[in-house]
Amino acid sequence: MTKLHIRRLMRLVLPVAFFAGVTIASAHAQAPATYPNKVIKMMVGFPAGQATDLVARLLAERMSAAFGQPVIIENRPGQGGTIALNALARSAPDGHSMILAASGGLVTNPHLFKEFPFNPLQDFEPISLVAEVPLALVVNPSKPFNDIKSLVNSAKSNPGKLNHASTGNGTSSHLAMEALKQETKIDLVHVPYPGSVKALTDLVAGNVDVMFDNVAVTQQLINAGKLKILAVGSRKRLEQFPNTPTLAESGFPTIPAGFWIGMLFPKGTPAAVVNKVNAQLAKDLAHPVLQKKLLEMGIIPHPTSPQEFARFIKDEHTRMGKVVKESQITVE
Repeated sequence: MTKLHIRRLMRLVLPVAFFAGVTIASAHAQAPATYPNKVIKMMVGFPAGQATDLVARLLAERMSAAFGQPVIIENRPGQGGTIALNALARSAPDGHSMILAASGGLVTNPHLFKEFPFNPLQDFEPISLVAEVPLALVVNPSKPFNDIKSLVNSAKSNPGKLNHASTGNGTSSHLAMEALKQETKIDLVHVPYPGSVKALTDLVAGNVDVMFDNVAVTQQLINAGKLKILAVGSRKRLEQFPNTPTLAESGFPTIPAGFWIGMLFPKGTPAAVVNKVNAQLAKDLAHPVLQKKLLEMGIIPHPTSPQEFARFIKDEHTRMGKVVKESQITVE
């Protein structure tokens, strides 16, 4: 083919290629206007009634009203949220499958399991951090502990005789207590449970001595006098427990006593869709009625941009890797 023929061919091809590119770009730019066009599935890696599930249902109701499409909750419990996250990673990236995930499945579990089914830093499109959920350090009311100092002193006087419940190996409940044990050099026997319900039942019955669990599920028992609260893992004192000190006030500012909840899409979901959901989520979390409901449960709203959330996940992944390594916890 001569140079003349090539020039003529390029004059014909380039405008067509340019037009095709503009058409594709326009389609992506217009995606938010047509999204969503069918039911949205919001996965949750925990059973109904737990903190992440409660938040998901509140958000699903508002998102459904805003988008004009049903937002249904799909509970896929197991392995601290890993099963649900793995399912999302393999879902179509069209914006109609998302997850409200707790931090453990994204930034803790990858360091606990020798084999892990997905890459938390590469297999998702972060939408936004949603909320922080502080843990409460709670004991049976019959115990003589009224603060962390008295708990630690008793444990040191009776090494190996006190025990602590957790919501499972490697959960935030477990890691918080391991951090306290390491920092104070106390010996507490770990009794893991498959979630909050059974653990709290035994704590109320006096079968275990102490545990960390989130405020959303403990505050009713605290208010009913069935549990005694020693400290909270929030940055400042909670309105519902104004006389209860934070862990920092108690002298333990570095203990990771809490977890966070965030929303994600599968990798490859268009940025325009991510941004549209992010904007709606920020609007919902700023609504006074929703804020009041969350804060009453001890859940602190904390929306971010997708970029901020992506950086946050990376930083938390590194931080929790160090916590797990220092705790020497592994899960088969």
